[in-house]
Amino acid sequence: MRHDIRLHGMDFAVFHKDDRAEVVRTSFVARPEPHQIHALMVRAAAQTTGCAVIPDSIATRVPGDPGVATFDLDCWGTLSRRPGS
Repeated sequence: MRHDIRLHGMDFAVFHKDDRAEVVRTSFVARPEPHQIHALMVRAAAQTTGCAVIPDSIATRVPGDPGVATFDLDCWGTLSRRPGS
């Protein structure tokens, strides 16, 4: 499922499936600060999915690139994968 959100003037698309979210920054940023953008990506994932983002679960396709990141989610209140998966 896709969700779109704007945070601090930046647009993000969040793709949610089961216990994973992929967050894509869809707006241009001239000089991106990776830590700030990653924090906004965590917030975008949590707000659009209603799930908690598991701490330190961020994975990026290109190291240091704040354009795309994936996160593990805790949607069932266990901070682990859904039982049976």
